[in-house]
Amino acid sequence: MKKLLSLAAIILMAYSSADAQILWKISGNGLKEPSYILGTHHMAPLSILDEIKGFPAAFSAVDGVCGELVMSEMNGPETLLLMQQAMMLPNGQKLPDLYTEEEYVRINDCFKKFTGMDLKMMESLKPAAIMQQIVLFMYMKHLEGYNPNEQLDTYLQTKAEKAGKQITSLETVKQQIDILFNSPLEEQAEDLLYLVDNEEESMEDAEELTEAYMDQDLKEVLKAMQEEKDGEDMEKLLYERNADWLTKMPEMMAEGPVMFVVGAGHLPGERGVLQGLKAKGYRLKAVR
Repeated sequence: MKKLLSLAAIILMAYSSADAQILWKISGNGLKEPSYILGTHHMAPLSILDEIKGFPAAFSAVDGVCGELVMSEMNGPETLLLMQQAMMLPNGQKLPDLYTEEEYVRINDCFKKFTGMDLKMMESLKPAAIMQQIVLFMYMKHLEGYNPNEQLDTYLQTKAEKAGKQITSLETVKQQIDILFNSPLEEQAEDLLYLVDNEEESMEDAEELTEAYMDQDLKEVLKAMQEEKDGEDMEKLLYERNADWLTKMPEMMAEGPVMFVVGAGHLPGERGVLQGLKAKGYRLKAVR
């Protein structure tokens, strides 16, 4: 079964056709004021905000913004140290140890193609770290309008901070680092080799996902991702996290109106956050 390009693509997978909307109003269940939840996509340009009806009013109405992470913490010295440690192969292993000689040549050729660098200087990094670099440069080359320095989650938290709103998160930096870099090395090695050997197809998938998100058509997002579903990935990267978030969100909303800003794939489906909030007694309404 095909593997996904990145965490950003993985968390956009689940969807039920009734939820073709990315901004939702949360009310009822004792809330004095409504909260909101906005689905994002890491590859989407900031211009998508101009297409989300009702976003300006919803953003103005909340006291805080809650993301998966507090994005400003990602550049702190403690986070950078944790990241560096998590990206390194354990026990003195080197990247060539995980592949045949011919496989390693293919990976190195692809890495050179997109980054202009040789893997020799980075052989102590895990496959997931190498994959992140290839994906970044691949998107910059092929996805029109993609700018890694202009992402929705960071932009909205910065905008909220300037407006005097509180910034909170549903997860810690360590949790996200574990997701990115601490999966089994065998899986990481397989994912990196798949990307290298299926570059054109993987790029087409990413373009389809981005187009579907920009159209706010999550039904098409699902259609583009169906062949790439992996039950284990879905459980770890989506469903387990949704369940954890649903234990935290009610208390946050009870303290005051908040806008949750999370990957769009977390919203829909029977085990999605929208359905989870409904099961807890909240009313969910698409902001149109």
